[in-house]
Amino acid sequence: MNDVTAGNFGLLVAYLLPGFVSLLGLAAYSETVRTWLTAGAATGPTVGGFLYLTLASITTGLLVSTVRWALLDSLHHATGVRRPEWDFGNLSKRLPAFELLVESHYRYY
Repeated sequence: MNDVTAGNFGLLVAYLLPGFVSLLGLAAYSETVRTWLTAGAATGPTVGGFLYLTLASITTGLLVSTVRWALLDSLHHATGVRRPEWDFGNLSKRLPAFELLVESHYRYY
């Protein structure tokens, strides 16, 4: 099993946080989601409840990202915003320099 490292933590946060915020918004309209978020108040928090809420948050974050891709990216392309032309041929030569910049500027530990 893969551990959470500095390399994949950003992807976890990219889906976990938007998903959790979406679940908080859905809690106002759905009794089921509201019980997921408040189940620990009456009986105390459980590991299973934490894992279930984490999985639901990641799943909801993936759905939010998919809807963004399907709607907003299509809207941008329809209004004339062009998709960037990526050239991955030079990536192998420049990747170590990019990783060094990311390490020195964004990972302060």
